[in-house]
Amino acid sequence: MAGSPSIGAVFAQRVVIGVGDMAVSNSTQMVLSTYALGSCIGLIAYDPAQKAGGILHYMLPDSTISPDKAARQPAMFADTGLPLFFRSLAGLKAEGSRIRLMVAGGASVIAGHDPFKIGERNTAKAADFLRANGLSVVRCPPKSGPLVMLVCSPKRSPDHERQKTHDGTEDPHFAGGRRR
Repeated sequence: MAGSPSIGAVFAQRVVIGVGDMAVSNSTQMVLSTYALGSCIGLIAYDPAQKAGGILHYMLPDSTISPDKAARQPAMFADTGLPLFFRSLAGLKAEGSRIRLMVAGGASVIAGHDPFKIGERNTAKAADFLRANGLSVVRCPPKSGPLVMLVCSPKRSPDHERQKTHDGTEDPHFAGGRRR
């Protein structure tokens, strides 16, 4: 019947990645998303050949402030989460030469003088790690604005990842996954 959902749509799995967490998948029935980045970094990786992708939502740049926490929750920190994320993708046969990367977050959330500069330091950690590993970002949304959700679905082409605003509408800077 026309207009009926496909069996895949009925059984699609949605996974929300929390702060300091990550998920990878090669299931075309899985949709990964994360919310409320602020100074955190949301990194989407997608290998179109393997239809494997993931999202890392890390909160802090350096795990030396809490080694015990880093051992329990490595995705919370850039220095432990980024290597784990890419090892997990490699476990799904994703290859660095094919991976498309999108980064969001890294905002300064403190008005006025920010002595901690968490967003800036988080952004620098991501850039340094990616550069050191020969990886580059295909898309990076503006740091300002109400960007709160990243969505990644291996079922879609990488040009269909989308960013949504707090009210659920598509981010106006991205139309059909491309920056305007």
